[in-house]
Formats: sequence, C-alpha cells, structure tokens
Amino acid sequence: MSPDGVSIAFVDQSGNVVVADRDGQHRRTVLRGSIDVGYEPAWSPDSQRLLVAKGVAGGNVAMGIVTIASGNFTPLAHQPQDAIHLLWSADGEHLGYATGTCKIATADADGGNARTVPVFGDPNSAANPQRRRSCDPYSISPDGSLIAVNQRTGDQPDGDIGRDLFANTIIDTRTGHNATLPVTGSITAILFQPNGDILVRTKNGTNQLTLLNPDRTIKAQVTEPATVKNSRLLGYTPN
Repeated sequence: MSPDGVSIAFVDQSGNVVVADRDGQHRRTVLRGSIDVGYEPAWSPDSQRLLVAKGVAGGNVAMGIVTIASGNFTPLAHQPQDAIHLLWSADGEHLGYATGTCKIATADADGGNARTVPVFGDPNSAANPQRRRSCDPYSISPDGSLIAVNQRTGDQPDGDIGRDLFANTIIDTRTGHNATLPVTGSITAILFQPNGDILVRTKNGTNQLTLLNPDRTIKAQVTEPATVKNSRLLGYTPN
C-alpha cells in the first residue's frame, strides 16, 4: 500500500511491476523485467516512485527507482551487496534491508554508505549468544534508526527467501539492541508511521492494536473486531 493509501504495487506472474488502485482496479504496468522473490516493490514517501529490482545483462540484479508517472527506471548509484527485502524510510533518506545471511543493514537512499547492524545476526556466539537474526524486515522508522523485524533466535529455522508478513521485535540499527515496547501478548506486527508513531498489533486471545508515540508511550489502544482476526496487518493510513 502506498503511503497516501491510494495505490498498491506488486509484481505479476510475468515479472512486471504493476500499480493499481487499492481495490485492484485500473491496473497498469510501470516496469517490465522485474525480479520478484526477495525484491518486493517498496514505495517512496511521496507515493510517486517505487524501489524495485530489475534483471540486467549477465544474470545480475540492479536495484533502482521507477517513476510511476513515466515508467523510467534509474539504477541506484551504489548497489548494496547481498540485499533483499528493501524498505524505504519515511524521510526518504535511508534504506533498510536484510542480507542473505539474515543480518539487517541500512544504507543511504542512493545505496551508498551501506552498513550492517552491529551484533544482530553475528554468528559469533560470544557476541550474539541468543543468535538473534532476521531475514525479514517489516517496517522502518522515519529516520532509519529502528527497523521492525521477525526476529529468530537459537535453532529456529530462518525460513525461505519470501518475506514473512509479520514482525515481533524492533531493532536499533545503531546498536543492534532490541527496543522495549509497552504491550502484552505476542507481537505480530509493528508499523512505523511517517510522524514517528508506531502501530503494534498483539495477540492474547484477541488481537489488540496499540498506537505508540515516537517515545514509545501509549497513545491509544483498541481491540480488533473478530472478523479480521486472521488477516495480516500490512499497512495503516490514519484518517
């Protein structure tokens, strides 16, 4: 879902990036030859562009920006190595992504200044005794300092290259530490908002939504209706 709540984007079975109204109507192809698995389209903060991946000569992958109005594709000036499941921060200045070895990394919007998050995903048991790691980033804070992930520990399986559509932990990208959240129950989704608010979905018999302020104090809480208990929380656009 685009940040303005108007459009959706996806890769179809022919490898085309398609943009449509949020109800699936008025579909149009904005890029052909896209790579799908591991490279889901990521919306720009202004809802006018998509961060995508395209197959290029030699069987390589080029990550870049496609402008929706024109269909023009511009490769990133710097190609982050081993990057999958890229996210775009709401300030437009940062990228967040996973690596093929289940580390989490960040980069500038042009792909430059790439760095992995300290400790998190480190195979050294002395540095990372719980073996905290994730191949599944879910949402990134407006300034790129926090990333919500599906964290795995110990001998839990890492899953496949398809991105998991839920999150249970927030990682501080500067330190690799887990951020504490004032909620109870099992966390199943964490969505950062452009203004710094954080929407957290938890499950404890019923699903509950908790909206947090940027300082992670509670702003509002509501219990979800039972009719959506099996649905995924993929986006949130305040009225």
